[in-house]
Parts: sequence; C-alpha cells; structure tokens
Amino acid sequence: MAYITSHILRVKIKVAVFILFFIFSFSFFISKPMGNHFLKGFIRGPISPGCQMGETKVKMQKITERKGREEKFRWGLFKKLLKKMDIEGDLRIKYQWDKKDGKVKKKKELRFGVNCVIRPTKRFKVGFGISSMGKHPRSRDVSFDNLFKKESFKLDNIYLEYFPLKILKFWVGKYKSFQSSLWEETDLLWDRDLRPKGIGAKLMKYGDEAIFLNGGIFFLKSDATNLNSFMVYFQDGAKFKFSKDISFCGAFSYYNSIRVRGNKLKFSSETNSVENNRLKYDYNVFVPEMEVVFSMKGFLHSLSFYGEFVHNFSVDLANNGFLFGTTFGWKKINRLGKWQVKLIHRKLERDAWLDSFPDSGSFEGKTEIEGNEIVFELGLYRNLIFKAKYYRTREMKYPRRLDNLLKTFVLLKF
Repeated sequence: MAYITSHILRVKIKVAVFILFFIFSFSFFISKPMGNHFLKGFIRGPISPGCQMGETKVKMQKITERKGREEKFRWGLFKKLLKKMDIEGDLRIKYQWDKKDGKVKKKKELRFGVNCVIRPTKRFKVGFGISSMGKHPRSRDVSFDNLFKKESFKLDNIYLEYFPLKILKFWVGKYKSFQSSLWEETDLLWDRDLRPKGIGAKLMKYGDEAIFLNGGIFFLKSDATNLNSFMVYFQDGAKFKFSKDISFCGAFSYYNSIRVRGNKLKFSSETNSVENNRLKYDYNVFVPEMEVVFSMKGFLHSLSFYGEFVHNFSVDLANNGFLFGTTFGWKKINRLGKWQVKLIHRKLERDAWLDSFPDSGSFEGKTEIEGNEIVFELGLYRNLIFKAKYYRTREMKYPRRLDNLLKTFVLLKF
C-alpha cells in the first residue's frame, strides 16, 4: 500500500513539472512577433507594447484612408450636383406713387427671390424657388413702413418637368409663371407675379420656323364652396421669319372654366358680375395674339408691334378686351447704357376675363377699365437695371374714376 501511494505521488509530481514546463515554453513562444501574429486570433493574453503600437498605427492608417475615400466621394457627388444646378435670383427696391380720388399714397417696398433648377437626368428637370411674401399673390413686395415687423419667405414655386422627347415636355406643380406654361407677350390676362398650380404639356419645334402646342389644367382657388374650380387651356401657335430682319409670332388660345359659375374665386378684384355674391357667368374665353419684330441697326436696335384680343363666349355684353403696344430699344437689358421703351394701351370689359388675374398695376388688377402704360428701362451696370412704369387708367363705369400710378425700381439680377 505504501508503495502504491508513493508511486501515485511521483506521477503527480511529474505531471505538475510537465505542465509548468509547457506553460513556460508556450509563454516564451507567443512573446515573439511571428508567434503573436500566428496565434493572435486564437490566444487571449498579454501582447507586447511594440505589437500593440504597430497594430494601432495600421488601424489608424486604414481609418484615415477610408475617411479620405468617403470625403472624396461626397465632394465628387457635390461637384456633379453643382454642374447640374442653375441658380438665379433678383433683388428689387421699389418706390410707388399712386394718386386716386384726389388722394396720394406712397410706398417703399422690397422684393427678393431665388430660383434653383436641377437636371438629375436628361429627361427630368426639378425646379423650386423661395421669395419674399407679399399680402397678395399678384405681389411679392414687402413694405419698409414697419421697422419692427419680421418679414417671412415662402415657397414661391416648385415643379417637375419631364421630357419624353426632345420636342415634348410635361410639367406638374406650382409653375414658374403663366408665361412659362404658354406663350404670352403681354400681361393683359396674367400678372407676371402669379404662379399657376396645375399640370400641362408643351409641344415645341425649335428653329427660325417653329410650331408650338400648349395645353393643360390650372387649379383655381375658391372662397365660396368646397368644390375646386379649374381652367382648361389650349394654345396653338407658330413663329417664323419673313426675312433676315423681320420675324412673326402668333397664337390662338382658348380657356374653358369649370365650376366657376356660382362660385367665388379668392383674391378677386370685385368687378366681375355676381349674383348672390357668387360669379354670375362662366368664362370660356378665346384669345388671338400676335407680335411682329423688326431687327434694326443704329439707335433703335429693334422695333416690335404686338396685340391681343379677348372674347368671352359665355356672356352677351361687356365680354371683350384688347391690348396693343409697341416696344423699341435693346431686346435685352443687361449692361450699362442699354435701354428700352414700351407704349401700351389696354381695355378690359367687365366680364371679358376673371378679375383675379390681370396685371395689378392696371387699376389694382380690375376689369372694366381702360388706360395707357409707359415703361422705361435703363441698364446701370451689368445685371443692374433702373425701371419706371407709369399707368394712367380709368374705370369704364360711372363716375369713371381715374388712377395715376408711378412705379420706379432698381433691380439687381444674379
């Protein structure tokens, strides 16, 4: 029995010595760089400071390289986006003098707007803009009168254009202007500050001899009912040259109102015929218009004559309107010394057109008016323009009130 006990004790001692020797040898082995790299994924234990510093440097280098690649990628996307983006804007300072009913009103106003157009692909174009917020859709001006009032900005336009063909364009949204959705040389029907909401299409054949077709739907804002009002429009026109220096452009337009009769449109000038405070008639309007341009050398540079006629088929009386005018001087005012003059006469009977849309400078955008307009523009510097407009407009109904309105602007485009 003593022999067995001593034998077991000797075996235990040998095993213990072997284990200690193995642990010592293995610890010496993993302290070498080769062993560390060979077994670092399998062995958890202390690693020499030199190896830790080397691994940290490698990791930091990889992180720096990855951040550099990400930053380069983001900057590349930003540069591509900038190449596909067009930004333009304007800043306008206005002084207005208005004499009506023997009283004179003066205003000092400011307008600011920025528009951006992005073309992500060849077939799509996205546009949006912000501007100062006026009290009326036909004005984006804010007054200087209240020093402590904080002025606000609004989303002035936002739209999408799709080009399935080179000559065909579809648009939807709150568009840039009525003049962008169809050809309109004058502001007899549509004020320049209005932004139409709707959907439309434009078919265009470019060149010296061009044919164009425009059509779509405008959504109209109603005050009287919950039913939406619409206006469907269609325009067919052509542009061509008689000779090298004489060009012609003309079009026929038709507007068909839907759910307008018996309704009341928002921002009305209160001059259309009403019944129980609702519009009495529909407005199904035919509009032919034309322009002839003479390119000249010397003092005048260019001379144009244009005209527009309006007829509402839904009304028997007071259903016509017209505008004719001439423009001479430089076609585009963008540099010092360039100038342009416009002389315009207009007449718009009571129910020839909806009174929510005409030029606000012509007796506050009312119908049943007749008058003249003179416009003068002068380039002060590159994209810096001085502009003056004078309206002398009279109401057609008794007592035939007279409105004398003078607007002067300093306009900076960028």
